[in-house]
Amino acid sequence: SPEDAARYEQWNKLREVGLDQNKINDILLTNKGLRPDPSTYLSQDYINTHLALFDDGATKFSANIPKGIAGPPGGTFAMPTSLADKLILQSGGDIFKLEKLLSLDDGTLGENPIRIDIPLPNDIRMPSGNELGANTQWLPGGYTQGGIVEATITSPKPSEYIISKIN
Repeated sequence: SPEDAARYEQWNKLREVGLDQNKINDILLTNKGLRPDPSTYLSQDYINTHLALFDDGATKFSANIPKGIAGPPGGTFAMPTSLADKLILQSGGDIFKLEKLLSLDDGTLGENPIRIDIPLPNDIRMPSGNELGANTQWLPGGYTQGGIVEATITSPKPSEYIISKIN
């Protein structure tokens, strides 16, 4: 399946930088809030290359229009804007398909989800798994379980994002 192929590609990337299954398990078994900074287990070259994927902006999807900042105070997960465009095309505007591509639970995006584009994301960084939005599906290395590129950014203020409908 495409999800399995994406996951396989993700594991290969992590193995290339020396992050084996034992190290991944150690990180995942560490309580949220105590997980190590990604710079302790990922090379600076890997981090720089990964974060460069966000040079043209970041995007997140939401079930609701934010009232104020778009995300929790400690930062929010986002994907490269170019990837968001591809996922919307791939899903054909079908919210159920989009949720599957994003490894989200059914209904997470609601009936009329929105797209939040952040042209100039602030303080873009590798997710540590300590973020408020990190759930049991979080993995180290900057990719979701479905192989979607992700990073953490400072939750943007209304003047820093653009809202549009997905379908």
